[in-house]
Amino acid sequence: MSIFDQIVQTVKAKNEVGLGVLATKDLPFEQLRIPEYQRPYKWKARNVNQLINDIIHFATAEKKVEQYRLGTLVLHEDNNGVFNIVDGQQRVTTLSLIICIAGKNLGINGYEEKVMGFLKKVEYTNKYSIDNLARNIKTIDERKGSISKNIFDFIMTKCQLSVVVIKDLSEAFQFFDSQNARGKALEPEDLLKAFHLRAIPERTDADLKRIQDWEQLGKRRHNLFKYLYRAKMWPGGRWADEFTQNDIDVFKGVDCGDEKSWYPFYLLELRARIYVDMLNADPTIKQDKKVEYPYNFDDQIINGRHFFDMIAHYNRLFEWMMLFKRHDEKDSNFKTSEDLREKYSDVKATFDTIYGYAGANRTGDKRVRGLLKLTLLYYLDRFGTEDRENVLDAVINKIFIWAYTIRVENYTVGASTIINAALSGDDRNILRKMHEARNPYDVINIAQDSVSKEIPNGRRRVGGLEGIINRFGELNKAK
Repeated sequence: MSIFDQIVQTVKAKNEVGLGVLATKDLPFEQLRIPEYQRPYKWKARNVNQLINDIIHFATAEKKVEQYRLGTLVLHEDNNGVFNIVDGQQRVTTLSLIICIAGKNLGINGYEEKVMGFLKKVEYTNKYSIDNLARNIKTIDERKGSISKNIFDFIMTKCQLSVVVIKDLSEAFQFFDSQNARGKALEPEDLLKAFHLRAIPERTDADLKRIQDWEQLGKRRHNLFKYLYRAKMWPGGRWADEFTQNDIDVFKGVDCGDEKSWYPFYLLELRARIYVDMLNADPTIKQDKKVEYPYNFDDQIINGRHFFDMIAHYNRLFEWMMLFKRHDEKDSNFKTSEDLREKYSDVKATFDTIYGYAGANRTGDKRVRGLLKLTLLYYLDRFGTEDRENVLDAVINKIFIWAYTIRVENYTVGASTIINAALSGDDRNILRKMHEARNPYDVINIAQDSVSKEIPNGRRRVGGLEGIINRFGELNKAK
């Protein structure tokens, strides 16, 4: 009796939910069907490529991977012995296409007929589904050459699905609901955590400390990733808004230990990473503190423990920046904050302004404030926190003028307003210009226009901006 048959027998004999974990080769493709009530097939080429990339990554990892979970498959058995897919149709359909196309290319027999039994019963009538299906077939066909016999075997024997079989349809929908609505969905950074943990060949005590530090970030982690995601995308002219599960490939990189895939274009970062690791591990080198890898938003990400180190670095950098925000005297960082704020008077004045004017807490104003903080974070990432000749005050003035000109000139500020400003080819776009800067003075020398103290004829200006206009006046940028 197959593993799937045992699950089904449990349902019939005990009238309860059947649970099990099945390798791809054990899935009953020929018994599966996509019911009419299912949603459209929504996966696009990027989802397919992400799945193939992940499979190849773990199939060829230096440390042997015993299993790779693809997700959950919820099935409802109808009175005709057909198992309707309640949840998991996107993965199962895509997996079937990969098996069929790659298996045929490799000349592997035995699986194709079984999978084709399922695909022939798939009857998508929605144009959206048909278009996605056609594109994904083409995508898989283009990738079939990268799926070797060893990788194909990994798909069939090591890739697994958690299978849930439920006899009662209403109970099946209830289970689906609890998984996808009332249940807590995984945040995209949770998926990245799982990916990069699998990329660590043997976990050490230091790795456990990295994971503890990651967990201690708590809710701040998602906010941090929002900034990191946009900072990696916007300066290069790539559209980005909220950070979702569809965007996690941005934070997947290269394997430090996999010499088979060391391509020239990222060798500089890879060798720097190895060099820093060697310095910190050498007991003969005396140093006051560990050498930190010179992270940069524009560089390649190195998978595994180095990813967690990178996130810890950017969290420290973000926290340093936020010390400019006024703290309560009871805050443990108060003295540090005031020392820093006293040193950089213009940065202090700007942060007091952007958090203190009348309209500061409106949604649009928060978006503008987020653009300012992201741009400053990008500057600190590029040129560091060790200030020379007090250029940081001059830089924050430039950033403030650029970002808050957007607030002054627009009655409403939506997400697209900020994104369009960040991606603009305008010479005033300090974020894009900073992407090309070679030193802080390249940033300081970016020209910025003045704003009008009075509302221009034929224009509307939202209220509550007096504090912002006053700050423009202090910087001699109000006319």
